Amino acid sequence: MTKGCFLELAAIIDTVVSPQPNCPNYRFLTTHKKLAITIYYLKDTGSLWMTANVFGIHQCTVSKTVKVVCDAINNIVGPIYLHLPKNKEDMTKLASQFEVKFFMIQAFGCIDGTHVQIKRPIKNGQDYFCYKQYFSLNVQAVCNSKEYFIDVECKWPGSVHDAKIFTNSTINKKLEKRHTTSNIVQFT
Repeated sequence: MTKGCFLELAAIIDTVVSPQPNCPNYRFLTTHKKLAITIYYLKDTGSLWMTANVFGIHQCTVSKTVKVVCDAINNIVGPIYLHLPKNKEDMTKLASQFEVKFFMIQAFGCIDGTHVQIKRPIKNGQDYFCYKQYFSLNVQAVCNSKEYFIDVECKWPGSVHDAKIFTNSTINKKLEKRHTTSNIVQFT
């Protein structure tokens, strides 16, 4: 991550994660420090002890900070960058870009699933054991012609089949409610 990207992300989430004087000590960390802690934790395969040691804070502070920052990124940044086409013009634009790049008509993206390895959860751990013989989240993602994510479903245990994830996904629900105009799916 570049310094500019880091600073931009910190500015976007600042209103939610900035220090508040009347709250517990973990909130007295600056937005930049909280973001740095979260990025370090996520890149370090989720070691609370290692992250706490590097930043000189307690493990529970790391845990609370990571949750607050990840929630902020998910709720504030996610909708800015991760969204399906909102109208016919957006859909037409995506479909034409896809056709030009990949010679596929009436397509606006590619969908696939992947297993993201995790530590065994305490609750219902057996549900997260996948066919690849490890514990995972089964993640479904849709990318546009520029290879940008436009939809992600990241809440299903590893044992859940891809078909069930798609059936219950946001994109499938929108496709089922579609309105077809000039052979282009329009989300409403």
